Amino acid sequence: MKFQKEFIESKDFISFCKEYKVDFEILDFPQGRKNILKKELQRRDSLAKLYNKTGSFPYLTIVDKINSISIDHKRNSVLIIEELKRGYESLLTQTRMKMGSPLTIQFSSHDTSLFSNCWNEVDRINKIISSWDSSSEVSRINKYAGEKPVKTSRELLSLLSYCKELSETTQGAFDITIKPALNIWHWKTGIVPSDSLINSVLGLVNFKNLELNKINSTAYLTKKGMLIDFGAIGKGYMADKITSLLKLKGVKEGHINCGGDIFSFSSKTSTSIIGIVNPINTNDILFSLEVSNASVVTSGNYYRFFKSGGKKYSHILNPKNCKPVENNITSVTVLAPNATLADALSTAVTVLGVDIGIDLINQLPFTEVVIVIKNGETFFSDDIRVLEKK
Repeated sequence: MKFQKEFIESKDFISFCKEYKVDFEILDFPQGRKNILKKELQRRDSLAKLYNKTGSFPYLTIVDKINSISIDHKRNSVLIIEELKRGYESLLTQTRMKMGSPLTIQFSSHDTSLFSNCWNEVDRINKIISSWDSSSEVSRINKYAGEKPVKTSRELLSLLSYCKELSETTQGAFDITIKPALNIWHWKTGIVPSDSLINSVLGLVNFKNLELNKINSTAYLTKKGMLIDFGAIGKGYMADKITSLLKLKGVKEGHINCGGDIFSFSSKTSTSIIGIVNPINTNDILFSLEVSNASVVTSGNYYRFFKSGGKKYSHILNPKNCKPVENNITSVTVLAPNATLADALSTAVTVLGVDIGIDLINQLPFTEVVIVIKNGETFFSDDIRVLEKK
């Protein structure tokens, strides 16, 4: 048969069957059935009735526990393989507790073994940037603050350098030396620190007091008591590392949700539709964005805050006064070339406020923002594409 020689026995189809773990069988229905057992003949006939109701031959049907895909075999073999792959790929999801929050990894693929690679990468990153892990690289820098420079890996030094650049760009609205301030605000207990306690950490929060030596690969916090925390960028950095890993494996679309911060990616040939949650009613979608070849992060005060004395306190601190941000912003969604940048900018825009925040984003290439304020009103950067709006 021509179809069997040109397609079924081709390297592309054989590779597809191996990659997607498909057991393939050719069922022949010859006129002379003397050499076929009756039981086997009944099996073939029953399969033909179930999957080939038109009775046409040759007829290509792929079946597994989940899928049943019938293919028009008269087309180009490349198109047939692509259709088969699309039929077998589904949105896979796993959730684990990481970095103190539930971390959900979701991507389009047939290969569940990729999750193991993703979780291993998350653990590797934590050993570099987690300030809660006393054995991590960043904890060593914190330990010797005001004492001596600490040798770091090239990866961490590069991230620290990038963070300092972002601090300059955002005029200090993003600052990884914020941890001394974070330590005095207790969102779980809802205790508001005294003014004197807040004043005691003000001098410890300043990205300019983080010295980096690229030649010796060292990092040094110049004041004792200074501490680094990657909470405002670490999830984005982790999402970028997971994204890179998945893209290398051929994954075209994925979503990573870490404690309410949502990162999404798609390839140049794939488009994702991202819904922007209504912060007033989190079961409602305000509108949708079309995203291609970009990362998206949505960060909102509606997920993490506490109330004391009738006042609501955001989980995002302003590095300038070491107090929770006080403005009417409820959620910020940033679209950027990478999740690391999107994560940092979502925090910075929340600190800067609507006008200055949008002005900053409009100056950055390939970067957009959507801001939702308390009354549900929305504000957009200049070039963002909104598909639907309620």
